[in-house]
Amino acid sequence: MAEIFAEILFPDNTEVSKLYQSRLFVKINRAFTTDDLSNLMAEKSQASLGFRLTVNPWRHINIAWRRQLCAAVMLFLDENKNVENIGALQSGHSTYVENFVYGRSDASLAGIPENLLYWFLMASVEWHIICQTVSGGIILPHNKVHWSHYQELASNGTFLIPKTKQTINSDIQSVATTKHMVAEITKQLLPVIETKIETAIENAFQKFLPMLLASRPIPHSLPEVAAATLSPDITIPTLPQSSDLLQQHSPLISIRQSKAIALPDKSTWTEYHRTSRETSGPSYPDTLSPTATPSHNLSSGIPYFSISTPQSPALQLLENKALRKIGKLLNHTSPTWSCNEQRLSVMEMLRNKNDMIVILRTGLGKSMVIFLAAMMQKEKITIAIIPFTALMLNYHRRLTDLSIGFEEFKATSRHIAGTHSLILVSADVAALPIWSTALQELSHKHVIGRIIFDEAHVVFTSSDFRVSLAKVYHLRQIPCQMILLSGTVPPQSEDTLIQSFALISPVIIYRTSPNHPHLRYILERSYPNQEQLFQRTQELWNQHRISFTSQDRCLIFVQTLFIGQALSQFLHCPFYTGDQDISNNDERKTTYLQWIDGTHPLMVCTSAFGTGNDYPHVRLSLHVGTPKEMVDHIQQTARIGRDLKLATAYFLPNYHGQLTLP
Repeated sequence: MAEIFAEILFPDNTEVSKLYQSRLFVKINRAFTTDDLSNLMAEKSQASLGFRLTVNPWRHINIAWRRQLCAAVMLFLDENKNVENIGALQSGHSTYVENFVYGRSDASLAGIPENLLYWFLMASVEWHIICQTVSGGIILPHNKVHWSHYQELASNGTFLIPKTKQTINSDIQSVATTKHMVAEITKQLLPVIETKIETAIENAFQKFLPMLLASRPIPHSLPEVAAATLSPDITIPTLPQSSDLLQQHSPLISIRQSKAIALPDKSTWTEYHRTSRETSGPSYPDTLSPTATPSHNLSSGIPYFSISTPQSPALQLLENKALRKIGKLLNHTSPTWSCNEQRLSVMEMLRNKNDMIVILRTGLGKSMVIFLAAMMQKEKITIAIIPFTALMLNYHRRLTDLSIGFEEFKATSRHIAGTHSLILVSADVAALPIWSTALQELSHKHVIGRIIFDEAHVVFTSSDFRVSLAKVYHLRQIPCQMILLSGTVPPQSEDTLIQSFALISPVIIYRTSPNHPHLRYILERSYPNQEQLFQRTQELWNQHRISFTSQDRCLIFVQTLFIGQALSQFLHCPFYTGDQDISNNDERKTTYLQWIDGTHPLMVCTSAFGTGNDYPHVRLSLHVGTPKEMVDHIQQTARIGRDLKLATAYFLPNYHGQLTLP
């Protein structure tokens, strides 16, 4: 009947009558679209559910429901797709091709194959049973087949519930029974298996560890490192007593043993040593080694020191090569190390064996660990994970200026080309599945040498609001060296880093004193309202800007977005924040570059700019409002005076911790 009316109403459009012939539902003169269905669903669902449920979210719910409760069809399709038979293989094609191409009737060519029609029907029936919806084929008014009548109609025999319901219940019961049996077996066998594994591992260590140590000798005359520490949780099994062995292969780090090991007299140890933070805490050298010779870096203003210590010829050649690379990067004819800890960090990175934490105060060049890894071991891929947008922009600028090739993996990327030995990725992107897939693909083509996480302290300062930092141990997808860099990790927080990143013992830790003798800190009185606070901020800026050169910059750190926006408007300067609702990545990049090139020498910013920026000539920082966290605050003050010239940080606290409006 509908076809007849369609021909009458649309005599010039024969497609309309064809629609009524081939489709069950037609929207007047055209087929229904997904948007049409979404609008209808949204209209109806708003009244009953309280929100507009459209096609896309419904598909998520529907498919998840079907996978869990109506799995028969899914299993059937999977089996037909993946299982091959001999007959099909003999014919030179897969079972999937055979089923869906060959031996099909004329009717099946117009639609699905006949062997799936039954399963399509059963899928509908199974769905009706799970959802307690009355099946079709019952000659009753629409209001009598509502889901509320399901039990009544089923009980009086109006329709029969197929055996699939019983089968499902039986399967569920069977699965529950099987899980219980597996749990009981596991409970009984696990202690036995663990004991056997522990015994086997201990026997293997006792047998092979001396040979492994002998195959990896460590030089006798490594220099003294007074400020490096190590995790106290490192344990090793009992070894045969051998003073000669320990003398010959002095441990690279002090290890807290879980079982007794015969140690030689301390007078026979090499000068290379660590202090255990558990026994005496970190020790910081008051002065550099007497053999150190200061040399001022003309490029960055950072003084580097030449440390003369006897070591093996091979290591000396490697160190000389590293220094030549530094000289090339900094355009310095006589390059030297900024400190002993930087030198040892680089050498340990090149050794490429142990996990390592490098805690060098800002300005001592811990980023050289990343740069030299990319330059000196190009046959291995170095992955640098960057937690902040501003820090990523800073790396782009520095690597470009230093002519170090790199590749950045973004959320829109699909593969890692591997044409450069240095890969940059943000911490947020590194937490995505697409990164895991790309990294696995890369590992089949190239050797992954190390993963370096810069500003690693963010794990215990930002993980509460950044999901990507909550499970950073997931970054250990490839067996390789893991290196953590930071300028602000309290000694008592080292265990947190080790556990969060699942570092493998022995973990080597290098630490320097956090003191900056060239920085001046001034604590202002508190200001009871915003007007006075802003006026004092402006006075300090006007007072210092008079002596600024074209290179000098100023940063104003605020504690809230509200204060930041208001203060930037008051001072007529840009505002840098990581909040996506205020600025996107392109806007942040523009703000950063305009501050760098001097278009705006003054910038208001949140803690999003407090880590990683290494512009050397920041003369002044104003910290408006009482800081919320000490670690972030230390990072912010470390942005100034990186050229080792006098710089000043002012602290303008809130009145009784709260700032009131005038």
